[in-house]
Amino acid sequence: MYLTPGSLVPFLIGRGLIDTASIVRGDIQIAELERNNRCFKVVSKHADSFFVKQIREHEDNTVTAIRREAAVYQLAASDRSFEPLARLLPKFFGFDESRHTVIVEFLGSSENVHQFHNRISNYPVEIGRVLGQSLSVFHSELGRQFSAEMPDSLFQRQPPWILSFH
Repeated sequence: MYLTPGSLVPFLIGRGLIDTASIVRGDIQIAELERNNRCFKVVSKHADSFFVKQIREHEDNTVTAIRREAAVYQLAASDRSFEPLARLLPKFFGFDESRHTVIVEFLGSSENVHQFHNRISNYPVEIGRVLGQSLSVFHSELGRQFSAEMPDSLFQRQPPWILSFH
């Protein structure tokens, strides 16, 4: 079942992420985002806000990609030895295997590096330093441990695309 702004509310209520009282209070705002996948931002005035991502096409490569992404979030959220990776990721709220849907924290005031560059027309040294430190976390012992922990059937020794920024 594809999620829509209308079906998203019962989906999140069923997962225990929002409650009916927040709906009645008008605390929740939902917006569908234009992306390759079906993406929604669910913004709450008084509780956690969410980014919900669901694949559009049920092709092998897209199903595998969302499972990989969920596996990274799950590992970072559940294994304390991956805490350095968890610090780089939004908070993980769940994966719905049957709907191929990942739910993470919505970072409302954030922008990606490309958007930032377009806005200010350069890359400050500080951004390079932070990006370098973030990449070093993954390319350290944590990266080797990550490779050892993930099943070959899921990753085939290929990191998720988001970790190939360099």
